[in-house]
Amino acid sequence: MPQTESLVSDLIETLDQEQLRLDALRHLLTHEQEAVRRWSLDDLSAVTTTKMGLLEDLHTLERRRADLVAQLGTAWNQSPDTLTLNEIAARVPPAQAAPLLQRRTEIRHKVQDALVTQDVTQMVVAHAMDLCDEMMRLANQVPGTGPLYSDAGLVTAGSESRTWVNRKG
Repeated sequence: MPQTESLVSDLIETLDQEQLRLDALRHLLTHEQEAVRRWSLDDLSAVTTTKMGLLEDLHTLERRRADLVAQLGTAWNQSPDTLTLNEIAARVPPAQAAPLLQRRTEIRHKVQDALVTQDVTQMVVAHAMDLCDEMMRLANQVPGTGPLYSDAGLVTAGSESRTWVNRKG
């Protein structure tokens, strides 16, 4: 069993690394919201670059975690596809089971928090885009003169003199 204890220790360490990256991602998502609210393209660019690196790290850690679970499944003659962290915790000594279950719970909460933050950011972006669309519509149309574009995206008759662009898109 020393091999499985070592694998579980590596699994706990991998989960610790995932938690650190998820904390950084959650913090970064908050900065992203602020950059969107301030319409700061420089900040958004920096956040996006950092976020891509964090997501790549998380993907690498996820693959490492899956590999460790597969190795445990092989050691226990169980299909790695059906082996869960709960089942692993049930097979290991309590000194390893407790931190394993604690990290599983914390990661679930952190992922949920990140998803909620991302959803809020998407709503802020959608609102900002709606506002931009409305501002462009108002800037391109003299009040009381009908639509600038048809439903097909073509410039309507008589609107050429009022447009900044000749076509949608």
